[in-house]
Amino acid sequence: MGDLAKRQYRVVAHRQIVAMGFGRSGIQHQITSGALYQLFRGVYAVGCASVSWRGRVMGAVLACGPEAVASHQTGAALMGIRPTSRALIDVTTPRSRHGQRGIEVHRVR
Repeated sequence: MGDLAKRQYRVVAHRQIVAMGFGRSGIQHQITSGALYQLFRGVYAVGCASVSWRGRVMGAVLACGPEAVASHQTGAALMGIRPTSRALIDVTTPRSRHGQRGIEVHRVR
């Protein structure tokens, strides 16, 4: 899990953990032992509860599904086009997902 988390700014999605072979009890053990901290629904920070801004953006994208992307003000900030101080993270996805606290979901067809 460590290599994946390192590539993704220390965050992993539940579906990725399951794909690595962890079962429900294994994931729960990681949470109770302090190895995983819930960042968004279905997304965890690895090893520490706090992550960088890029880690929060990655977590928001992972929380919105495999076809989601960072967009709008958040996307512009990631590309270095325009800085943002906006608290919400903009994510665009073709799937009809409900938003989560801290994420502004934009839907496309």
